Amino acid sequence: MSVNEKAQIGTIDITPTWAGVLPIYLGVLENPNAAVVARKAALEELARMAKLADLYVAQQKSEATA
Repeated sequence: MSVNEKAQIGTIDITPTWAGVLPIYLGVLENPNAAVVARKAALEELARMAKLADLYVAQQKSEATA
């Protein structure tokens, strides 16, 4: 592999958005046949997302009053 080819190799960020994963978590929670572990993981992730959203809102309020 030449130096030029190495310079062209990069990183692709495939991190999903919260809006993108929300339907998955909701689908798990709405599915009565979903495993208990999957339902628990979905609830925990939604709680984590809500906590981060609250932190963001608090930061925005703090910056607005500064």
